[in-house]
Amino acid sequence: QIFMVLRSVGNRHDLSAALLIGGKKEFRKEMVYVGRTNIFVATPGRLLQHLERSPDLDCSDLEVLVLDEADRILDLGFKVQLERILEYLPRE
Repeated sequence: QIFMVLRSVGNRHDLSAALLIGGKKEFRKEMVYVGRTNIFVATPGRLLQHLERSPDLDCSDLEVLVLDEADRILDLGFKVQLERILEYLPRE
């Protein structure tokens, strides 16, 4: 749902959005554009996969991280992945 809203809003702005979810076999295709994308809607596992393996993805200037339903993500056992994601993000 979030990604569909971003696509419609993004048409009126100079932003790009990408849907990064596990289970899709498109990781290599995503690597091509992930480094120049402004907004990610992603599952924790897929985001972590890109942080670890996509050389063009640089989060050093990241200003906002939104974790939709973070409590549910933690309840589902993604605490380790979330902690590893935070290691790639700026502290300030």
